[in-house]
Amino acid sequence: MNVDNYGAKGDGKTDDTNAIQNAINAASNDKIIFGRNKVYIVNSLYLEKKAGIVIEGNNATLKRKIQAEYTTYTNAGIICIFGSKNIIIKNLNFDGQRKLQKQKGFNMGVFIGGNKYNYTFFDNNYGENKINKNITISNCKFFNTGMYNEGLDKFGDGVYAHSTDSLTVKNNYFENMGRWGIACSESFNVLIEKNKVINNKESTALGGIDIENEGDDNTNGSYSRNITIRENNLIGKSAINIQTGISEKNKNGKYHYIKNVIISNNILDLINSGVYGKSGIFISEVDQQNKGVILDEIIIKNNILKSTDASMVNGIEFYLFGEKMTFSNIKIFGNELYSFQNGIVTNKSVVPIFRNVYIKDNKIISNGIGQNGDGIATIGAKYNNFVIENNYIEDYVNIGIQTLYNYPHQPNAEVKNNTIKFNKLKRKKNTIELDIMDLM
Repeated sequence: MNVDNYGAKGDGKTDDTNAIQNAINAASNDKIIFGRNKVYIVNSLYLEKKAGIVIEGNNATLKRKIQAEYTTYTNAGIICIFGSKNIIIKNLNFDGQRKLQKQKGFNMGVFIGGNKYNYTFFDNNYGENKINKNITISNCKFFNTGMYNEGLDKFGDGVYAHSTDSLTVKNNYFENMGRWGIACSESFNVLIEKNKVINNKESTALGGIDIENEGDDNTNGSYSRNITIRENNLIGKSAINIQTGISEKNKNGKYHYIKNVIISNNILDLINSGVYGKSGIFISEVDQQNKGVILDEIIIKNNILKSTDASMVNGIEFYLFGEKMTFSNIKIFGNELYSFQNGIVTNKSVVPIFRNVYIKDNKIISNGIGQNGDGIATIGAKYNNFVIENNYIEDYVNIGIQTLYNYPHQPNAEVKNNTIKFNKLKRKKNTIELDIMDLM
């Protein structure tokens, strides 16, 4: 089904929204085809309760029409998907035309949500039976999303997915996003693979990839699981953020967690983007009211993280707020971190619990940035079974490895076979500091 046969012009001037929407409405288990290299001016296009649709872009571009009024969740994306399954979008370009937009609100490339007619759709994430299933977005390009909202959040993701089971975002290109390149909330079985995200210093981006429970579903809870982020190239303001959510929105929810996340073989070449972007990979829980196992089975392996900005604070950071929370089964191994103020850090505001933590075989080199920093710092938490082993740490002149308040009082704790090199003229403290013991 060619959209041009439904009256779309693709001349970069005509509003083709109605013509393309007519083609979508008529489609059922069909392929929707755009004219090769054409430019279509559109408002939001809707795939609502659709199944078996393949959108073949043929390198065409959808340019968002200049908005005359505030845009909400119901028309957040150039393409909006609600309650649909077995959808493929490929070889299509998205241009939010952010510099020309005058209204506040939302301006995303692809928006996947629950109910089109429910503005506050976050209050129902459909529990175990997600309303969107088997969505694939591949070989697309996204440019200039977001609006000029006051405050931090410009609501401009390339791809945003909520209430989705089986989402693949692969081989796409994102440039100068208003918020995140790819953002995902309350979803299962997510693959984010081989994408390139570039957010320059002038962009308003918060980062590259965001997995964040942000719903207020007081029946089902707020949770995500089985997330794989691999082989992506993230440049500029393009950090990775994993955040379990805020229980104030989810006061009675039965579940509140992120489980089984693999972050592997990504290349990050970063500059500081502010609140979320001070660390290359930032994993956090932001609310002290949460309790129980909040993060479980997190693997961070074989990534290369580089900072080109001296204000980047941490390479990999876990930040916790609640003393009743447990982070369990954390494995950080085979990563290379260059030019961060600190290498691998666990921070806290109270005393949370870490269980089964392995930090092994990482290379952490300050390159002169870590003048007051630590190579590895696990501070102020309750640890049960943690191992720091076979890491190479260079040029962190404060402390190479710091495990204050944890060791030797915690069961099954080991710090062994690490190599630490430092500039003797600049060195401030002992190479390794383990609770009350100072070891050379």
